[in-house]
Amino acid sequence: MFSGSFLPHIVLLFFAGAFLVEAVPDLSLYEHTNFYGASRTIRDKIENLKYLNFDNTVTSMKIKEFPWLLYEGAYFRGKYHILHPGNYARANETGLPNDSLSSCRRIPKYGGPLILLFKETSFHDQMKEIRGSIPDLGSIVFDDETSSILVIQGTWTAFSKPNYQGKAFQLPPGRYANPTSMTFDDNSISSLKLV
Repeated sequence: MFSGSFLPHIVLLFFAGAFLVEAVPDLSLYEHTNFYGASRTIRDKIENLKYLNFDNTVTSMKIKEFPWLLYEGAYFRGKYHILHPGNYARANETGLPNDSLSSCRRIPKYGGPLILLFKETSFHDQMKEIRGSIPDLGSIVFDDETSSILVIQGTWTAFSKPNYQGKAFQLPPGRYANPTSMTFDDNSISSLKLV
C-alpha cells in the first residue's frame, strides 16, 4: 500500500506533532484583568520577571496543567502562593495582589510519590525534587540544607542522620513552610524514606 520510503515520513510527522503538543506553555501571564493587555508565557520557571520586562505587572493568568508556586519577590522570595490549573481573571481574587508577581516556578509533574525540599523557609531559594527514598541527601548535595518542604504525594519519614538513622519524623502530604511546622531543627535532614 505505502512505499518503503513513505513510512519514515509518517513517523517523522508523528514525532514532530508530539513535540508541538509538549511545547505548549503551562502558565500565561497578562497585564490586565480578564486576560487582556501584554502577556508572557512561562514553561518551567523564571527567577525574576524583570528579565521579561514583566515584574510587578501581572493582573490575570491562565494555568494550563500543573500547579505553580508564585512569589511576590524575585529569586523565589517574598510571600508565596500555590495556584492550581485554571483561569484566574483577577489575580487579587487568589490572594496574590495585583501587580505583585516577581518570580514563579512550576511544581513538577507527579503521578507517584513526590516531595520537594527547599533550602529556605516558605519554599524559597533552591528546590530539590525527590521521588523515592534517599539514604544520604549528601549524594544530591542537600544534606542538612532543608528549611521547608512540600509533600505532594506519599508519606515520608525524614531522618536527622544518613542511612535512616537519628531523630525521625513523619511527613504526610502537606505544606511545611518552616522547621517548627515539622518538629525538626532547621537544616537537619540527612535522609528520607518513602513509607
